[in-house]
Amino acid sequence: MEFCLNSRKPHALGIVLAVLILGLLSFRVAECQTSSFMEPIKYKALRCRKHSAVLTDFGATGDGKTINTKAFKSAIDHLSQFADDGGAELIVPPGKWLTGSFNLTSHFTLYIDKDAVILGAQDESAYPLIEVLPSYGVGRDGGGRHSSLIFGTNLTDVVITGGNGTLNGQGKYWWDKFRAKKYNDTRPYLIEIMYSNHVQISNLTLIDSPSWNVHPVYSRNVLVKDLTILAPIDSPNTDGINPDSCKKVRIEDCFIVSGDDCIAVKSGWDQYGYKFGMPTKDLLIRRLTCISPDSATIALGSEMSGGIKNVWAEDITAIDTQSGIRIKTGIGRGGYVKDIYVRRMTVKTMKYVFWITGDYGSHPDDGWDPKALPVIKNINYRDMVAENVTYSARLDGISGDPFTGICISNVTIGLTEKPKELQWNCTNVAGVTSQVTPRSCDLLPPSDKEESDYPHIPPLPSYGKGRDGGGRFSSLIFGTNLTDVVIIGGNGTINGQGRVWWDKFKQKKLVDTRPYLIEIMFSDQVQISNLTLIDSPSWNVHPVYCSDVIIQGMTILAPVDVPNTDGINPDSCANVKIEDCYIVSGDDCIAVKSGWDQYGIKYGAWEGEAIGRGEWGGSEEYRAINCRKHSAVLTDFGAKGDGKTMNTKAFKSAIANLSQVAGDGGAQLIVPPGKWLTGSFNLTSHFTLFVHKDAVILGAQDEAAYPLIEILPSYGAGRDGGGRHASLIFGTNLTDVVITGGNGTIHGQGQYWWDKFRADKLKDTRPYLIEIMYSDQVQISNLILIDSPSWNVHPTYSSNVIIQWLTIIAPVGSPNTDGINPDSSKNVLIEDCFIVSGDDCIAVKSGWDQYGIKFGMPTEDLIIRRLTCISPDSAVIALGSEMSGGIKNVRAENITAIDSESGVRIKSGVGRGGYVKDIYARGMTMKTMKYVFWMTGDYGQHPDDGWDPKALPKIENINYRDMVAENVTYSARLDGISGDPFTGICISNVKIGLTEKPKKLQWNCTNVEGVSSQVTPPSCDLLHPSKKVFNCPFPEDKLPIEDVQMKICST
Repeated sequence: MEFCLNSRKPHALGIVLAVLILGLLSFRVAECQTSSFMEPIKYKALRCRKHSAVLTDFGATGDGKTINTKAFKSAIDHLSQFADDGGAELIVPPGKWLTGSFNLTSHFTLYIDKDAVILGAQDESAYPLIEVLPSYGVGRDGGGRHSSLIFGTNLTDVVITGGNGTLNGQGKYWWDKFRAKKYNDTRPYLIEIMYSNHVQISNLTLIDSPSWNVHPVYSRNVLVKDLTILAPIDSPNTDGINPDSCKKVRIEDCFIVSGDDCIAVKSGWDQYGYKFGMPTKDLLIRRLTCISPDSATIALGSEMSGGIKNVWAEDITAIDTQSGIRIKTGIGRGGYVKDIYVRRMTVKTMKYVFWITGDYGSHPDDGWDPKALPVIKNINYRDMVAENVTYSARLDGISGDPFTGICISNVTIGLTEKPKELQWNCTNVAGVTSQVTPRSCDLLPPSDKEESDYPHIPPLPSYGKGRDGGGRFSSLIFGTNLTDVVIIGGNGTINGQGRVWWDKFKQKKLVDTRPYLIEIMFSDQVQISNLTLIDSPSWNVHPVYCSDVIIQGMTILAPVDVPNTDGINPDSCANVKIEDCYIVSGDDCIAVKSGWDQYGIKYGAWEGEAIGRGEWGGSEEYRAINCRKHSAVLTDFGAKGDGKTMNTKAFKSAIANLSQVAGDGGAQLIVPPGKWLTGSFNLTSHFTLFVHKDAVILGAQDEAAYPLIEILPSYGAGRDGGGRHASLIFGTNLTDVVITGGNGTIHGQGQYWWDKFRADKLKDTRPYLIEIMYSDQVQISNLILIDSPSWNVHPTYSSNVIIQWLTIIAPVGSPNTDGINPDSSKNVLIEDCFIVSGDDCIAVKSGWDQYGIKFGMPTEDLIIRRLTCISPDSAVIALGSEMSGGIKNVRAENITAIDSESGVRIKSGVGRGGYVKDIYARGMTMKTMKYVFWMTGDYGQHPDDGWDPKALPKIENINYRDMVAENVTYSARLDGISGDPFTGICISNVKIGLTEKPKKLQWNCTNVEGVSSQVTPPSCDLLHPSKKVFNCPFPEDKLPIEDVQMKICST
């Protein structure tokens, strides 16, 4: 697809671009103020803070000589306790504050006064060595890497700001060592924030960084604003701002003088980058001024192996800089750079305005793959003015892998007094140009076609190709996957100026379908009204794959002899009302449609009617967080559902094919009736895996079918020891992924694995049925899961997860077949599930001992409701035992437990660290239980000998209410830790019926504290049974995950 962002007139693409840019502008800032050492100063931040402290409160001395690392760490450690109580700010007052590396915390602001300077210590030992980035494999300077001066990982809501206070990295010490090759490890950056969400870095002056200045990596929702960054123009690798494998980043109003790229967009290096697979996307750069004589204003790459897409840059000024926008890549990189949009750039004194390099050859090690070729496409530059330029462009693709879809328009380049004769040096590139001076190369031919204002879009799946043949042009006004959209006026006019199109059509000079005036696809709640439509190139109004559409009060006019100017064409839509319209047309006034021949038959009726879905019947409706524009069936990729043929390759091929349309409405893969034997396969973003009600996905009984993957960083070792196998269905770094069906089955054939496990013949952790990691917007629903080798469903390091309508079945004696284990995840909803398990039905986790503590990612904001559980040897809901990253704000209600060992069980122990707090359970019915309540403070299993016996867990604010149990052996066993009691336990309105021969000691309590009311049998003295009637709290507010509106989709 090739198109220009042409500046001559607005069109449908402009509307789409405006909407996307608005999405990148959605950061909200509040007006805050400091509060301590001087008159209050107002500043803007993502959040204001309830608590505040000054660095000097912790013994810091601002003389430029005293090392203050301990003071920074003590201050931040102290303020971290207020993270859940409105957050905190640390004020750095006037002075020179010498320090080594220190780590930030969540819900925290570091405020640097205008007369404050944070000085980076000139001592390597002040910057501890930390793990290399997984998407790079090695440090950028070779060897390991030093922690940054200001560092943070796994944070939420962190702000580094000030009154233009200064960070001075005292970089010359490091540059001299680097140049003399006396250094083996990667130099520290000034600021690095990893694996974090909601980050702001603003209103600062950064001077003389040892290497890069600002490095947000593996993060999202990042705002970088109002920075002044200064380094000598010959200083090595002093890049200004480097967003790296990040999503939703805004960089604005920055002034940068650098010895390297002012901004370098990255996403990992060669095989490490594409294996890690986390792109940088949705990036907006605006109002940037750059001076960098030997490097780029904005560089894309060269480390781009995880992908770079959807980058917007506007209002850029470059002075005495080597190049404007430079794309750097090469053989071995893999990945992609695509959907790049640059406009309104002013350039003064530059070697190259445009520079694309396909032979950037540095590699991390000898493991790079020469077959890994990058994809560079859809690169758009417009509205630029340059003066004193040596070369207009040097554009070098890769032989056999050309860079395509390059579009350059409305660019005027003024040359030096002695310009080079060859102004445009182009090889292995393809694209178009318009209004460019000097004239571009032949590989980018000038084009002033009217069609360039209407980008090509894919054909409709129910038509197979464009109505006029070939492809199809986007409509003048276009929208897809929308909810609640209105196009209305006071009888205002939309004039398609169709004459030029009709003439070309009649002369057979068009190979693609002409644009419509209005087309809305895959949308709900659409209104088009009170408009006058004149001279459409083809159809006037085309709602397609939509529901709840109102079209009224329209006047539509076209000459009666022009081709195909249909008035209103509802197409594969449901619930449409058309009224009070006046139409004069060269074709049908209204044409009701639903697809063309075999494509329409295969696509099926929008209403979900069974109208011929190949060999397996009609389409099915289902609910999902998002519906998909594209669809395929597993058999399209050579799969055989005979229960014997291995289909791993078919699954992988299908998903790889469908991943290409992730940015074009997404795709669904339908698993039809049959038994589909497969090993592990990976999902992709904007994707639905739909398992038909008569389909069974069978897990292969072969260890080689489940490759070994990296152990979880929050665990440090596989749960069964050794490494760990990939899950049957696996995904990492995904957005918007759905695994659902008509109660189709996923069968793990676990007996093979259980036998080997019991015989101690396995070295590595068994595969799970479903594991989704580092992902956002996940739905797993309407499935039957049988005989998993180990855990069934494991969302980890993820957010916004919905799990519903699962039936999970395993023998009650099967080892470790936990049902659903949310792990270091946020905003999770589990509802309407039925589980029979050999282990806990639901086990909430967040990492193991020292690894979980270090990783520091809690499970929080979790809802569990309408669960039925049978697990004779384990818990209905377990919190832990791997809870070292923390568990908080868990709400469980309307739970039924039958023949289970315990109701809600908290499992922890010495060495775990972390916390379990703010737990609320109500409305629980239990039949035949060993324990109703069970808390264990001596759960002693550890990953290795590195656990810390001083790391004690914090268990507090545990609330149980409104429960009924019968045939119970023990009411409760509550064992805290000596010297570390479990506190804030509240139990109210609980009635427990005992077995015929109940145990005498019903409540066994040690090292716990709390209260109880209306509990039968009466609780232990440590829970202070009260005659006063009260109810333990249960929050009445809604969590964000509860507001997700599911859409009705169709296979």
